[in-house]
Amino acid sequence: MGNPGAMDHVDLGHQEMERIVVELEQVYQLLPNVQEQPWLSVEATALNLQSDLGYEDMGEFEDALSSTFYDFLKRLPHIEVRINDGKEEFRVKPDPPPEERKATTLTFEVKNRKDLYRMCVKATGAILAIPKLEFEIGADGKKHVDTLYNHISAAVFNLSMYSQQNKLTEDDKVKIAWTVDELTKVLDVDEPFTLEVIDQQGLSVIEPQDGVQVTFINEVD
Repeated sequence: MGNPGAMDHVDLGHQEMERIVVELEQVYQLLPNVQEQPWLSVEATALNLQSDLGYEDMGEFEDALSSTFYDFLKRLPHIEVRINDGKEEFRVKPDPPPEERKATTLTFEVKNRKDLYRMCVKATGAILAIPKLEFEIGADGKKHVDTLYNHISAAVFNLSMYSQQNKLTEDDKVKIAWTVDELTKVLDVDEPFTLEVIDQQGLSVIEPQDGVQVTFINEVD
């Protein structure tokens, strides 16, 4: 079985992380009273996901997570967990009502590889930017929950595929190749760099939050 506490961060590839998060949210959205943000059984949900995602048994599933499913959920910023009458439960954190939401920019200086394994909820309308490269991962109408490393590596993959599958000018190909090369260097963290998450709804988050500067975009000094 997975070793509880074996990892202090989520260490899954982008595609597998996306599969688990999407399946997790689909299970939640099928509930009749999802607006009330009900608490669900961790054990039952883990069994459903293990089967739906094609893992042979719970041991294989937790080996992929490098932890128990409960410990994995604890690391997801948009999930709350609790022990209720001795049973492990979780729920998706409710979003604040629209009137309480404020546009924000999250600014974080990445100093080493470990920093890239912080979790980031990139909300549906949010942009993830690396200012020194003048590079942005735009909004696509979907919420993405992943490590900072996987957010960036997915962009590298998508750009690489785009350059191969589309008829581009040589100039465009050179620019894309340069961007891919620079993003790859960023993933190595040979030197510190600043990362921003710009969110008009203020629903994005980077966890842990220490060292993350939150600026309210429309706030007047």
